[in-house]
Amino acid sequence: MTAIRVPPALAALVLSRNAAVDATLAEVLPHVGVAVRPLVFELLATRGRGRSLATVVGRFFQYDADLQESVVQHVNGLFGGVRLAIESPEFAARAGAIEIVVRSDCGPLVYLLADALRSTCHRTRQLAANGLRLMTDRLFRRLEAEPPATEIEAVESLYNYLAEALKKAVRRWEIHLQPQVLEAALWMGSRIETAIRRKLQDPRTKIARKLNDLISDASNPRLAGFTVQALAMPELRGVAGRAIAQAQDEAFIKALLARDWLLVDADIEQGCRRIPPGRWLHEGVDEILRLEDDLGVRAVRLLAMTGGSHDRKIAQYRALLGADREHLHRAVVWVLVQDKSEDATELLRMVAARSGIGGSLVAKRELRRRSADLRERGMATGGAALPEVGIRHEFEEYWECFDKDNTESVSLRDKVRKDTGALLVCIRAKLGSSSAFERTRALQMGNVLGVCKALEEQIYRLAHDPDAQVRSQAVALLRNLPGSTARRLLRQAVDDPDERVQANAIEALDLLDVTDREKETKPKLESLDNRVRANAVKSLLRLDVYEAGDVLLDMLEDSSPANRLSALWVIEKLGLDAVLARLEVLGTNDPDNRVRQRAKQILQRLAASAEAGDRAAGPQATTAGGRA
Repeated sequence: MTAIRVPPALAALVLSRNAAVDATLAEVLPHVGVAVRPLVFELLATRGRGRSLATVVGRFFQYDADLQESVVQHVNGLFGGVRLAIESPEFAARAGAIEIVVRSDCGPLVYLLADALRSTCHRTRQLAANGLRLMTDRLFRRLEAEPPATEIEAVESLYNYLAEALKKAVRRWEIHLQPQVLEAALWMGSRIETAIRRKLQDPRTKIARKLNDLISDASNPRLAGFTVQALAMPELRGVAGRAIAQAQDEAFIKALLARDWLLVDADIEQGCRRIPPGRWLHEGVDEILRLEDDLGVRAVRLLAMTGGSHDRKIAQYRALLGADREHLHRAVVWVLVQDKSEDATELLRMVAARSGIGGSLVAKRELRRRSADLRERGMATGGAALPEVGIRHEFEEYWECFDKDNTESVSLRDKVRKDTGALLVCIRAKLGSSSAFERTRALQMGNVLGVCKALEEQIYRLAHDPDAQVRSQAVALLRNLPGSTARRLLRQAVDDPDERVQANAIEALDLLDVTDREKETKPKLESLDNRVRANAVKSLLRLDVYEAGDVLLDMLEDSSPANRLSALWVIEKLGLDAVLARLEVLGTNDPDNRVRQRAKQILQRLAASAEAGDRAAGPQATTAGGRA
């Protein structure tokens, strides 16, 4: 004690061991000089008499900022005082004790905040609840900032203390009814899961209502873990499923996906079926494409586990396969491997047919396995389940590599052509498949092999197929069937709900050179679809319909690069050298690189064609029609 330097007036008190002296020091602490106060406080903290320390704690809000900071820094010497103060009949003392625990982040004293939740004083319960939430918030901020190695042990210790205090808060819910402390408890995820489950099983509790409220409003990423875990709790899984489906906050969505390891739990996996269709996961691919690669893969796995329409999920898989993301292609393929439906098999065939797509080798192996299983079932049932039994093996091989331009494909194509009868049996079987992909590919194959005339009945029928892709392909092939039936179907198809079908119908009427096609085609000059408009312009320009020229010029100046590219396609197809000046402007000044390159290519081709024509015409061509 003699080492502590204090003014002479306090020397006698400092050297005294009398409890009354400690009480006196505690009383005068806020009133002594600024230079002396830290020394007096240090003396009190060192001597450690509980009631004197309780006085120091209870007067906390009477101190200036410097002395308050000194009290917080010496919290380890104040344990007895804090315990006594938090049980004091005076609100100021309780408030001071709570404030010291919260400011100091003192883990060993956190339990006192949980105890304060039982206070009969509403303000005390509220202060304790706010304090627990604030301390938990600060802790998570430290964790999210990835603390240095030197702080990890202290952070883990505080985490454990807070988890235990929050468990008590959950068990005492009916006493305090403080939603902010319940929210902080949910941030702890698995650490408080058991306490939540036990509380939910108590028939007297109404905690489920507040938990549902917190989950339904979930946007804080810290709630993501418990939201996933809630899928396993019957009282919460409905609202948890809706919260996941309707999530809009990007950080919350990422946090959900980062906890996909929880999905290995059988109860949570089952609860995933309560996740209804939602915008970010089930409608379009933009939200998933914005995710980092790893999170995108996790989103695909979650999509497979959710509830809702299987057709909707298949449509989403198809859209994901159409995106230029190999990691997503592979994720979708592995999901499809687990899906034994015909729709999944169709998508696997689509992937297998596109050698450049991620997962194509996996898709091929899975298709071979499924084919082997199907053959075994067919043999067991006398072949009734296998429409391809008896069809030449070469056809199936050609079917698998149909769209590949290589030696193997050409060799197999020559083989199947040798037996037209067997070939037609095979193609007709595929045209009658329940798989839209197989029907589409069979139509394409019939065109490549030149057997459309022999398949005209099937093509006519498929021009009315419910699947737009099949319908579009069938309508395109009607150009190979010049009869009146084909023309009637093409006129009808110009007004098909699907733009792909419309575009193919307009093009087929043009290729068949149907002279009275203007009536059906002209209204399509106003179509919003660039391909439909371009095909209509091309067809009508060949009929010398002047409005088509105006539309072409409008498309060249349209703000959409897709419209400008479509206009360039028309110019190239018809060899319109009257717009060379416009092409030069596009090739030099267009803001879109694709448009500039395309315009330059067409300029070169038109120029080369003009030079060849001039050479062929000789000297007589010098006064031939000029070009604009």
